[in-house]
Amino acid sequence: MHNRLSTGDIMLRWNIGVGSSCIFCGDMESRNHLFFGCKYSEEVWVALARKLFGAQFTTQWDAIVELLIDAEQNMISLFLKRYVFQVTIFWIWRERNGQRHGEQPTPSSCLKQRID
Repeated sequence: MHNRLSTGDIMLRWNIGVGSSCIFCGDMESRNHLFFGCKYSEEVWVALARKLFGAQFTTQWDAIVELLIDAEQNMISLFLKRYVFQVTIFWIWRERNGQRHGEQPTPSSCLKQRID
């Protein structure tokens, strides 16, 4: 939430020679891109959250966070939205790190099933 993960853009500030590309698509990796701007993570997020968020659904990080701190929502709905957000972030980050360290890529369809 505080943009402190070692994504490509942050690692690039630490060391010019480090790879800063998104492991999923090759674009510049930032928090906002990795969660949920990248096509891979967007596909996972859409499958898991579109129905839950309904008309409020978005793939924009800042807009999602605003929805997750809105205490005016039904508590059960808010809990479920927060939970699906957290578990999606966890698994995308885990998949990203795994691939960066040589693990075989998991297709987004398999990751969606695993999370679900």
